[in-house]
Amino acid sequence: MIDLVHDVAESYRKIVDAFSRPGEIMSIGKYAEKNDIDSSFHDSTILLVYMFLDAEVNYKLIEKESDDSSDLISKLTYSNEAKLDSADYIFISLYAQEKDKIEALMKSKVGSLKNPHETATLIFEVESFDKGNCYEISGPGILKKNKIYVDLFENWDVLRNKKTEEFPLGIDIILVDKCHNIMVIPRTTILKGSDI
Repeated sequence: MIDLVHDVAESYRKIVDAFSRPGEIMSIGKYAEKNDIDSSFHDSTILLVYMFLDAEVNYKLIEKESDDSSDLISKLTYSNEAKLDSADYIFISLYAQEKDKIEALMKSKVGSLKNPHETATLIFEVESFDKGNCYEISGPGILKKNKIYVDLFENWDVLRNKKTEEFPLGIDIILVDKCHNIMVIPRTTILKGSDI
């Protein structure tokens, strides 16, 4: 069973570290493996649910069948499910339909110039961080340039870059793999496709 104080706090420190070091892979497996909640999401995603959701924020689930998971998450966190374009946190299952993943990225809120903090954080589940296309990232928290591998869907990087082109508006992306590793791509990160 996940310790809602210790395990969530320790995992939160990892997330903060990951936001300050975009593209670096960090493990939350020590805490996620304690999950005893049965759902279609990775155990590490459930840990992030505990971490981010409460009665003050809302969320949207993108999965094959979301009826049971939505009720469960609302009961666990006292958070309410919202429409896609107004959700604070969007959790996208590895097994969601590609069209639904695209829609989640396209419709996610980017905040406003007056309130740039009113943006969405998208949590995408992926198979692993050694599969997929290679991308080059640079920007704050990255010494020069880093290469990352991400397997989402075709042109996800183009759609993401359109969402972040008017800084400070944008979205933050957290990637979670099956082995309880996380990687963060904040809105401040410059993301380009790479041939390598």
